[in-house]
Amino acid sequence: MENSYYNAKDLKKFANISDWNEELGSKFFDYYNSVFAEGKLTGREKSLIALAVAHTIQCPYCIDAYNIAAITGMDKRINTIMQTCFFSISGVLPGDVAIKAIKDAVEKTYGRKGKRLVELNFKAIDETLANLFELNIRYG
Repeated sequence: MENSYYNAKDLKKFANISDWNEELGSKFFDYYNSVFAEGKLTGREKSLIALAVAHTIQCPYCIDAYNIAAITGMDKRINTIMQTCFFSISGVLPGDVAIKAIKDAVEKTYGRKGKRLVELNFKAIDETLANLFELNIRYG
């Protein structure tokens, strides 16, 4: 995002925050990793909750869905983008099956309203997949 208070490239440097101050970085990761420790919820369940919270509070470092929406012509509509993120990382369905199901739903939902809406949603799905990446975070 060009008009943002953060640089999206910095997100990929997250795992290296200890390089600046090893003691503070170590304390941060001790705290950060304890949040995802196994307990009544699995680490995976906690990660999915974190994704939902990040979406709710619109954390730009967690989800840049509004940027994807803007560059793909979806304006502020991020539902398809968020579905793509969720099914890509959740493992509820195999990735290719999930993406096909999302695209089929887009065609069924928006096909009657015109080819342009279908194409915009497909572009948003593809752009989301192209920009989705896993953070390399040190655990334990």
